[in-house]
Amino acid sequence: MARILVVDDEQEVAMMITRMIKPFGHWVDFVCSIPDALILVQGSVGQPFDLLVTDHDIKESGTCFDFLTRGLSECPDLFPRRVLVMSGFFPDDMDEQMASLCEQGFIPLCMQKPVHLSILIPFVNCLLSLHRVEAAE
Repeated sequence: MARILVVDDEQEVAMMITRMIKPFGHWVDFVCSIPDALILVQGSVGQPFDLLVTDHDIKESGTCFDFLTRGLSECPDLFPRRVLVMSGFFPDDMDEQMASLCEQGFIPLCMQKPVHLSILIPFVNCLLSLHRVEAAE
């Protein structure tokens, strides 16, 4: 069982993603803003999140890349490095943004919205299996 944080500025989407993942035995929390997500991550001492599932653009909070950079600087020991970025559209410089995340130690995957269970769960499992492999070394 993994601990997963879902961040999407649309509450209905965050709840839907949470409902899709939970039946597979994971502990899932969701929030709708970057400040709320950072509070949860900072409070996760002893039970850090294994995976972050986040929207690319989070209204009134910035992009997920702003969030990831801020989270890494504010709580580096607790911030999840496995990241699933979702969006209805991706900017032209998405490849450069993803490369930058890799350079910072993140393992990111991108997923196009709308989200389908048949795609979401394999992406989640892929990222979580990478986490387990690294933890075993």
